[in-house]
Amino acid sequence: MKSLIYRVGADSTDLGGGMYGVLNENLTFTYLPIPERDDSVSTPKYRDHPMKDEIPERILDKHIHLDPNFKQGTYGNICVYPNGNRNPKGQKLLQFEDKTPVRVVFFSALKDEKENLRYGFIGQLIASQIKKIDELSDEKKTINVHGQRENGEGDSRSVIAISDKKDPRSGRFSKFIEFASFRDGCYRVRPDLIERWGGWSSNNGYCQRGGPWTPGNHKKFERWLDKKLAEKSIQILQSNW
Repeated sequence: MKSLIYRVGADSTDLGGGMYGVLNENLTFTYLPIPERDDSVSTPKYRDHPMKDEIPERILDKHIHLDPNFKQGTYGNICVYPNGNRNPKGQKLLQFEDKTPVRVVFFSALKDEKENLRYGFIGQLIASQIKKIDELSDEKKTINVHGQRENGEGDSRSVIAISDKKDPRSGRFSKFIEFASFRDGCYRVRPDLIERWGGWSSNNGYCQRGGPWTPGNHKKFERWLDKKLAEKSIQILQSNW
């Protein structure tokens, strides 16, 4: 099975909400998605999130960009922006449309109890379908935030990865799996893991912005991740936080 690796979640940028999810000492965590830009969606608002007391007042009434949606088993991304530019995140996902199942793995930057930034895997979807939004029924579109938007800013040209809801391998991890560290001026995959995974698709393990990424050897990466899930007795939960 091939793996695609995406960074998700709130961060220090304006688009990221200027905040981070929380990593606890025992490696449990609270996932915090980025703000949604379209008020027409039906996702929860930040005042409904478990971290509401730590979220800036200015965005408490904003909808959450709930993507990935671990409860629904979906992840979406725009393929082509309204200005005609291609989005590599959506384009890469679309390249795997006829190669399912695909292991779509997610990581986030979280703040630990000492306010240190840590990078690690937080969940995955075993995508049994990858579909353009305009190929889905109106009812099916609503299982992902990109299909709920009414403003049409490129979302008709978005793509959604969909997992089988009965697949126990798809969901949020109960514990954080750290894989990167700060070196050479930014956050990068640890050198020992680059070697173990047979490589990484960006220079010197860079993973701070952009993506998606792929391991050099998909089977080696898959074996490593499955081993970590088993070693740490990590549950895979069909819940968003």
